[in-house]
Amino acid sequence: MLVSLSQTGKGSSRTWKCSKCNKGNNSPTTISTGQFVFSEYMPVLQAKMNQKMISDTLSKHVDGKFAEVLNELDQLKKTVNDQNLKIKTLEKKIDETNKALEDQKEQTATLQLQVNDLEQEKLALNVEILGVQKKDNEDLHSVVRDIAEVMKVPETAENVEAVYRGRTTKNKPQVIVVKFKYAEDKQKWLDRKKSEEFKNYARPYSAVAGAAAGSRGPQKPSISIFEQLTFKNRQLLFDTRTAATKNGVKFVWTKGGKIFARKDEKTPVAMRIRTTADIITKIELNKGADQKIDKNPMKTSQAPQND
Repeated sequence: MLVSLSQTGKGSSRTWKCSKCNKGNNSPTTISTGQFVFSEYMPVLQAKMNQKMISDTLSKHVDGKFAEVLNELDQLKKTVNDQNLKIKTLEKKIDETNKALEDQKEQTATLQLQVNDLEQEKLALNVEILGVQKKDNEDLHSVVRDIAEVMKVPETAENVEAVYRGRTTKNKPQVIVVKFKYAEDKQKWLDRKKSEEFKNYARPYSAVAGAAAGSRGPQKPSISIFEQLTFKNRQLLFDTRTAATKNGVKFVWTKGGKIFARKDEKTPVAMRIRTTADIITKIELNKGADQKIDKNPMKTSQAPQND
């Protein structure tokens, strides 16, 4: 609907009113200027106003949530930093504990070596005789005298402090332990056990002769004489011999209760074996020798492999 407008008043106080307003009717009505109709744009304006209100509300809500999220992230970051600090503290304590355990382990190993050395020192005057069958009412002193006579050291029989049956070996009789009064008597036995007289006495039936005859016949147990070793040293000797066989090391022996190894006759320096670690580094990894002893390895007493 179109209405006409008329001007009233003068100057700056002039206003435009429709014909009805000019007649005294002050009721609001639709105003149109030319073809522009305000009533048609009211819904659009209302919608935009509503959209602006919603946008402002959402913006405030999002800003609030974003602030909450940032605050939570800050708290989480602080918590993570605190946890990292605690973890580093725990890691430091673990490292300190591990170091203390390693130190304790080394100290324990050192003490074990010292104890083993002390035990070996107690056996310094002892030899073991392997392969002598046990008999009822046996006279071990008589057995010792017989062996001494064969080795042509009869005087040592009078210098023996004690003789007794010791440990049991696999598939063999209990060993006979001979404790001498003097170190030189013990050494005479260890030297003379290599004599042909003792070899013939200890091994009266050779495998070669038995094979040639077609039968080995009744076998007398082989008799062997060795330094008496502690349990730990016997096991170490066995492990050393096993490693030596696998790695081409020709000589393994004991002297004074200590274990040595040498690659061959041409090697001038012997390796002292005190621990399993020595077997790995000196024999398996071939890191070399560390101690000089007699140049002729056959002058030392070799110990059994399977006791």
